[in-house]
Amino acid sequence: KSHKSLELMSSKEVRGELLESKDIIEQITGKKVVAFAPPFGAINQRIYELCAETGYVCIYIQKSNVISEIDGIYLIQRNNIYSIDRNRHILKKLNFIEQELWIIIFCCLFNNIIMAIKE
Repeated sequence: KSHKSLELMSSKEVRGELLESKDIIEQITGKKVVAFAPPFGAINQRIYELCAETGYVCIYIQKSNVISEIDGIYLIQRNNIYSIDRNRHILKKLNFIEQELWIIIFCCLFNNIIMAIKE
């Protein structure tokens, strides 16, 4: 809800943020929320356990800490993609090997050419 760093908040504050945000999204969408991406992608063991306690099963992280994982609660590494990022930078962030990189660049360029022709 506030988008503050959860690591700097008390457990009570974090639990409140997690539950309130989850409730708001569930009310709007009518669907159960099970995934969470913490502000700044930062998480520690305490935050991970609070996410599990409040019903999240997929947690998208950017900054990797040593966390003892709980069965059925998944940590998924993510990368930020910004509007200034170009295909090549995005692919580097995703750590593709060079051959795959060129295949994807070719496909992106080919797709752009097709879209331009259609216009």
